[in-house]
Amino acid sequence: MRRTFTLLACMLFAFAGFSQTFTTIATDGQGDDHSGIGTDAKSLSYLIDFNQDSIWFQIETWQDRHADWGYVLALDTDQVALNGKPIPQHNLVGTPNNDMTYDFLIYIYENSFFPGLNWEVYDTSSYVLTTGTYKALSPKIAIIGFKLSDFDADGDMNVIGGVGSFDISATGPHDIMPNTGFGTTSSTVSVEENLAIDFTMYPNPATDRLFIDISNRKSTDKIRILSALGTTVLESSFKEDLYIGNLESGLYIVIIERDGKAISTRKLAVKH
Repeated sequence: MRRTFTLLACMLFAFAGFSQTFTTIATDGQGDDHSGIGTDAKSLSYLIDFNQDSIWFQIETWQDRHADWGYVLALDTDQVALNGKPIPQHNLVGTPNNDMTYDFLIYIYENSFFPGLNWEVYDTSSYVLTTGTYKALSPKIAIIGFKLSDFDADGDMNVIGGVGSFDISATGPHDIMPNTGFGTTSSTVSVEENLAIDFTMYPNPATDRLFIDISNRKSTDKIRILSALGTTVLESSFKEDLYIGNLESGLYIVIIERDGKAISTRKLAVKH
């Protein structure tokens, strides 16, 4: 039966405060099996947030992303390493990693001649997804986020990642990590649920002023507002009366940060 998966467009906003909690599950040496066509893989990390039903993967490379690039994630969600489907690796320069098969295979890529993100997700029998969520944090680091329950609600899975060019879904990755074995995500490593606090803000929709009230506020708390594209448009020490008159009409995410971590978020509509 065909399944439709939901990737986290809006969850990209809440991600900003959690980047320091990523856990590395695979690394790859520089130039070990890299062909020069795709980008050279360096590390694969993950972050689980059960509060938001989300899982994020961070892929880092040794060099800047090419104009034509591709990533692949192979997920073994039942953690029975060899009962799924083989991971395509026929374009790999080095020895293929056959220590794990996949239950879900995720490709994301871009072709400079035809700009725009392309997504392909497969289970063991069919093509199951056409769109997704992606954020380039830097030329060497990219974040890919998913709704966790669409893949594996308990958060425990085996993972192999890879990088290549825009034709990665047809030719496979040029570099894979790890070279042997696989990384494993764990439900015990997740965003701390006890960080969440309750806060109120009004009016919403707002025009030029936003009033915020936080229970048990600390003097170091900060406010960050993100646009619909995930860009920071306002950052400030905590204020109960915040001027937002310079923000354009549209939807935003208000994030309360404490000790470098996002502890609560709200959606905000600005109308002029």
